[in-house]
Amino acid sequence: MKENVVRNLLGSLILVSHFGLGAEVVWLFALGGFTYSEMTTAVALLLPLFAVHATAVVKYVIEHRNDPPSNVTPQTSKAYAVLAVCLIISYTSSLALAVWAKAHNEVFDSFDQFKTSLGLAEMFFAVLVGQVVVSLFGSHPKGRSRAKPVKID
Repeated sequence: MKENVVRNLLGSLILVSHFGLGAEVVWLFALGGFTYSEMTTAVALLLPLFAVHATAVVKYVIEHRNDPPSNVTPQTSKAYAVLAVCLIISYTSSLALAVWAKAHNEVFDSFDQFKTSLGLAEMFFAVLVGQVVVSLFGSHPKGRSRAKPVKID
């Protein structure tokens, strides 16, 4: 797959996931699956990490808004494309499933168990997803560049 195709696919997945998870929590609150306090806590736990990833996507799009369309982008390996897509989908699915399970009083005996499970899932996936996001969208503020390898003669 071309890198720009992978970037567009993952960027879309990240943005849809970010807003989708927030909407899922609010919707399940509206249906009575969460108290107000639980809903705000769940949103406070879920959205910050997604916001970091979503911000990288939005920043990249804004910085490249005037770039002409190009078919000349590097080809990514199939392994990279599959890994990247599977990580984003697994990350989002695990969090969405945990939210659904808590709202329907499945799996978790208490809200504290739910919070702990969300924290563990985010810890497990955040670094992995972060690596993919950095590789496609960068994370360095303007004016600072990534360290370049030192050439030794």
